[in-house]
Formats: sequence, C-alpha cells, structure tokens
Amino acid sequence: FYEEHDDIKKLLKNELKQLRQRLGIKVMGFDPPKPCVSFGHFGFDEQLMVLIRKSEFTTPTPIQAQAIPAALKGRDVVGIAKTGSGKTVAFLWPLLVHCIEQPELKEGDGPIGLICAPTRELCQQIYHQAKKFSKAYNLTSCCVYGGGSKYEQSQALKE
Repeated sequence: FYEEHDDIKKLLKNELKQLRQRLGIKVMGFDPPKPCVSFGHFGFDEQLMVLIRKSEFTTPTPIQAQAIPAALKGRDVVGIAKTGSGKTVAFLWPLLVHCIEQPELKEGDGPIGLICAPTRELCQQIYHQAKKFSKAYNLTSCCVYGGGSKYEQSQALKE
C-alpha cells in the first residue's frame, strides 16, 4: 500500500540521518522506511487528503512522518510520543487505507480493522477520529469498552 515518493527515494544516507535527528526520531529494526516530510509523500488518495486538509494539518508530525510509511508497508510499529503529537492518526490513516483495499463485506462479515485501547477515554478519543476520517470511504466504526451498555454496543457492532 506504500510506494516511496521520488523525493524520499532521493534522500542520501547522511540526509536521512540529519532528517531523523532534526525530527527527533529514533528507529530500530531491519530497514525501516524513510520518514516523509509532506502529506503528499504518503500516497493517500484525494478523499483522505481533503479530510486531512480540513482538519488543518499542515505537515506530518515526527511520529506521523515515520510511523505512517511503516504502517502502510504492513510493518509493526511501536511509537512513543507526547500527548497531542498525532499518534492516533498515525495508525488510523494507514488502517483506513488497508480497510478500503479489502473485498467488500458480506452480511455477517466484519470487522475489517480493530484497534484496542487500554482505557474508555482513549477508546472514545480514537473513535472520534475514526468516525471523522472514515467518512471519506463510507466506513462505519464503533466504540466498545468495558462498563458501557452491552446491548447498545452489540447493536452498534451489527450496523
């Protein structure tokens, strides 16, 4: 789902090292993808780009710059960044790209994507973002957490 943009392909090793240093990015693992410095480098379709622009994002944050290419490539990502750094969309946007590439669901199928969160508050925050960005593809999302109405949540899952 990810093809490295020509601008990113051209980065030399020392430029890549300087970019990661400037962004404060540390990476581990075999051959991690290069970070992207523009939303145009991710290869998102116009539907998602319109919503990104409406959300007033201007350039990827460091966590987004490194995590999105890795997630689009299907790589495992453990991202550590401060609150408000854009972590949620760093995993949500690639998830949406993967979801729309799946065969259409039949009756009784699903879910295509699943996000687990440790608290109800975080679950609701992720749900809010998922709902906003999944509109681009007419995808539905629901929020299921402990302590909530089991009936209401099971009904939401059926939709």
